[in-house]
Amino acid sequence: MKDLDAATQLVHAGRDWDPEWGCVNPPVVRASTVLHTSCEDMMDRVHDEMACRDGKPCYGSYGGPAHKAFYSAMKTLEGPNAAGAWAFSTGLAATTTPLFAFVRAGCHALFSDSIYGPTREFAEQILRTMGVDVEFFDPAASPEAIEAMMRPETTLLMMENPGSHSFEMSDVPGIAAACRRNGVTSVIDNTWATPLYFKPLDHGVDMVVHAATKYIAGHSDLLMGVVVCNERVWPAVYRTAVRLGQAASPDDVYLAYRGLHTMGVRVAHAAKSAERIVHWLLERPEVETVRWPALESDPSQRDLEARLHGCDESLRRRLQARVRRQARALRRCAEALWARILMGRIRVAPHPELRNKVSTREYFFKNGAHCGGPGITRRLDCRP
Repeated sequence: MKDLDAATQLVHAGRDWDPEWGCVNPPVVRASTVLHTSCEDMMDRVHDEMACRDGKPCYGSYGGPAHKAFYSAMKTLEGPNAAGAWAFSTGLAATTTPLFAFVRAGCHALFSDSIYGPTREFAEQILRTMGVDVEFFDPAASPEAIEAMMRPETTLLMMENPGSHSFEMSDVPGIAAACRRNGVTSVIDNTWATPLYFKPLDHGVDMVVHAATKYIAGHSDLLMGVVVCNERVWPAVYRTAVRLGQAASPDDVYLAYRGLHTMGVRVAHAAKSAERIVHWLLERPEVETVRWPALESDPSQRDLEARLHGCDESLRRRLQARVRRQARALRRCAEALWARILMGRIRVAPHPELRNKVSTREYFFKNGAHCGGPGITRRLDCRP
């Protein structure tokens, strides 16, 4: 499976044909109680769980056939350094809960300044109240500058690449190497890039987080997150998730697994739609700057070529007009729906309230261009 191209892996990864079941897809098993053939069988399963070994579950919260297929697929997609995967009930749960494995009162944690807004709030409002010294770093800073911020008590560094809203491209391999030299656990939110464009574990990162609600599931009908870890941190993350009672339902996991099969097609089409919109925006007098890492004029373009295998539909517009003009313009796009989510199968216009730290004199807007055809720029055209 590892020798297959990404498109083929998306379709076939995780399939473990069971002759007793005889179906191409894994069954959805809704169960809490698991029956055992004997006391020895029960204890063997318990010991497997305690040792973080794959095996038959001893209780429903450890997952069923759908979980096993999804975890296997995610590990395949993230590459040979993936040792374990776990699903959470929401994307935010996946970006926050595992961090408890690496922080405690008195330690120091570094977060990228462009990290996902709710993750930032977790760091500022939860970790700090626990006694964790939280500090933010410039995502465009050099690995040497970020390493200079590390202290003996630094235990965690979390980044996002590209960064939410501003799309800076960090030097992930360099930052991960700095973390290893200083005994710091490195975590990355890879929701935007997906394993199709970037495999952080191959570049030395310890843990990868995805809001599976977005590209992985892809149909705006479930909430879920997933983490994939290397061998060094997997036992700690696994035990933290289990001891905190974190689990995702078999129905949601099955839908996420099914979403993987079409993710490549969806993301590729989203990229084409984004490129069309970007070039339209470049001609608009209302638009001062377009931030899209694939543009030659974008500050992150060189980093994009070096660190990602392509560009998804992330784009950022800085408008000279205020929010009310943005809203008036978007009303011209009849198919757009207002929502606070991105990366689904329909085009949505996210609420202009931003949860990241940005200048109050700037108004940013991000559009998920998910299903635009050739006429998308005509529908967006908002000349007075």
